[in-house]
Amino acid sequence: TPVIARANDSGAAVSPPPLPSPTPASSAAPRNDEPSNEGRTEVRVNAAYESLTNGFGDWKSASLDLSHKFAAGNTVYASYTETERFRLRDQQFSAGYYQPLSRRWLLLVEAAFSPTHRVLPKWSAAAQLERSFAGGWNVQGGYRRTVFNDARVNAGVAGVEKYWGNYRAAYTLTVNHLENAGTSAAHRFQFNRYYGEPLSSFGVTAG
Repeated sequence: TPVIARANDSGAAVSPPPLPSPTPASSAAPRNDEPSNEGRTEVRVNAAYESLTNGFGDWKSASLDLSHKFAAGNTVYASYTETERFRLRDQQFSAGYYQPLSRRWLLLVEAAFSPTHRVLPKWSAAAQLERSFAGGWNVQGGYRRTVFNDARVNAGVAGVEKYWGNYRAAYTLTVNHLENAGTSAAHRFQFNRYYGEPLSSFGVTAG
């Protein structure tokens, strides 16, 4: 089951990412309404390098992610991230919780803060509800509040996804309101293919 995506770390001018994520903290598996009969803990280490044009310095990031899925199906996760943007180094801590409310309804909450917040937001908080339907359909709706040093952003998110066989397709709409500046919308389309044991996936995203 998807979990909320990490808060945006690339600056106030860039839209926060949609809450739904194609790769949950525990596994990138197609949705399954049946709860697991045992708990599971995972640790992930991630690194990213981005090259910018127009004379801007390269961006770098690394993170350590921990998650634990309980036998009842609820999941708790936490992450520590270090980034370098515009030659400024930042740290960020985030944590979240996913709670099944029933066989069809899911509640997700997440919060993050940066003790340095030179480029990253000072803090962000998000909540999301998901509803599963027959035939592999799922819809999500959520809200995120992000506070930077000089900007405050409110984001509403709506998404729909479809699982069939070993495939997943998804569309997400994010409407961002930058206080005292205006509103803009972002669209994201995703396609994933799952394969192998243990489960792996590859995908393509357009926005």
